[in-house]
Amino acid sequence: MATVSERVEIARLAHRFGFGPRPGEFEAALKMGVSSYRSQVLTVPQLDNGAAAIKEPEITDLGKRPAPNTPEVIPFAQAMRLQSQQLLLWWLDRMALSDHGLTERMTWFWHGHWATSIGKLNYAMPMYLQNKTLRTHALGNFKEMARAMVNDGALQYWLDGNNSTIKAPNENLSRELMELFILGVNRYSEDDVKALARALTGYQVINSSGALTFNLKNHDLTPVTLLGTTASFDGTSASDFLVARDDCATFIAERLWYRFISSTEPLPTNSSIKSAFADRNIASAVKAM
Repeated sequence: MATVSERVEIARLAHRFGFGPRPGEFEAALKMGVSSYRSQVLTVPQLDNGAAAIKEPEITDLGKRPAPNTPEVIPFAQAMRLQSQQLLLWWLDRMALSDHGLTERMTWFWHGHWATSIGKLNYAMPMYLQNKTLRTHALGNFKEMARAMVNDGALQYWLDGNNSTIKAPNENLSRELMELFILGVNRYSEDDVKALARALTGYQVINSSGALTFNLKNHDLTPVTLLGTTASFDGTSASDFLVARDDCATFIAERLWYRFISSTEPLPTNSSIKSAFADRNIASAVKAM
């Protein structure tokens, strides 16, 4: 029979690295023991039968919004609302029914980290694509995730990258990329914000589909000095440069600590989470928790 401490540990694993045990999961975990259950929780299965059984939402590119006061306005608005509802219900189903709760828990974590809202985008398609990107990289390599997100149509539109050109670089994405997504507060200067904004110029987004294109004519090719390094950056190379910095490892370890362990106590010095994240492997950092 499992001890009280074993039961507590299994419950903690189920709730911390998922959304709680599914029917029968807690009893099965008690039989296999804490060590085996911990391994199961942290191992991504080759096939997730629970998630595979969930029907994908019927989300399509609805195209340009109709002109005001035309007959198409009401059915268009209804279609937008329906797709948004389908997206939300699909994700909730995945949270509840997936065989691997940690994948969905980390997708949710990264959704909060790379903060984007359908409230500004209006269309479900870009958010649907972003959700799938976050899930793909949820326990993968953060360098690859950051690359994908810099080139994500929803994030670019949300932070006004769509309006950033060589003549008028927009600093919203630049600032958030360093402060909220990769480095953390007080780990860059205003000059770095301006430099990175120039490196991020040239992107264009089709809002209804989330498709991202790059217009070289609108991109600033002039070398910039970013955090002491002078180079001709674009979105991908700038992302790689930021992710490689030690501040990135510290920041992601801090965010994992805050969300999964303690919102009141700071990340300990010489944290094993940061050490495990040295190669930017997210799964390794999660296991270290």
